[in-house]
Amino acid sequence: MSGLGARRPPTTETPRVPLIVDGEVAEFDLLTAPLRENGRPVPNLMRVMGRSPEFLRGWGAFSDAVRFGISLPRGESELVILRVSLLAGCRYSFAHHVPMALEHGVTEEQLAALPDWSTVDRFSGRERALLAAADAVVGGYDIGDEAFAALAAHLPAEGVLEVVALASFYLSLACVANSAGVPVDERVAPGLARWWRDVPAR
Repeated sequence: MSGLGARRPPTTETPRVPLIVDGEVAEFDLLTAPLRENGRPVPNLMRVMGRSPEFLRGWGAFSDAVRFGISLPRGESELVILRVSLLAGCRYSFAHHVPMALEHGVTEEQLAALPDWSTVDRFSGRERALLAAADAVVGGYDIGDEAFAALAAHLPAEGVLEVVALASFYLSLACVANSAGVPVDERVAPGLARWWRDVPAR
């Protein structure tokens, strides 16, 4: 299903939901204090979701579960996230995960080949099964028998479910980020400029 394309280009160049500024929402300041205390910037996505602090708290817990609580190696997780982001037209998520992917073993050659992964030889059989599953989740909300069997050749049943949950979470994130018009954070924008390529619908 690698012929799937991004659903549509972003429909806004400016945020539809205003970004919270520090000091504006007390509960948001408390939730994000650990980031600032460690010298880390607060991402724009959090500055949008923080308008509903309880939602942000729950979202963060689920994000941690699908990123750090699954058995899939981090580099493979990042491949799935990047592929979902490309297909969903989510520049925000893609930009943030390029440096993470590179840090965890994804090569520059793989990043360049990601839009056309099924027609190149940059990915292992296991990685191709993961990317096919990502395509299926975005394209049909059900990975189907073929993609399930391909993943099951490399992962136990619970591992297959973890991949589906990971892809589904980032499809949801794409919908939120695209709909809210969340701007890409400046610190990760260079990766977007270098590696993003629209995947034309077919």
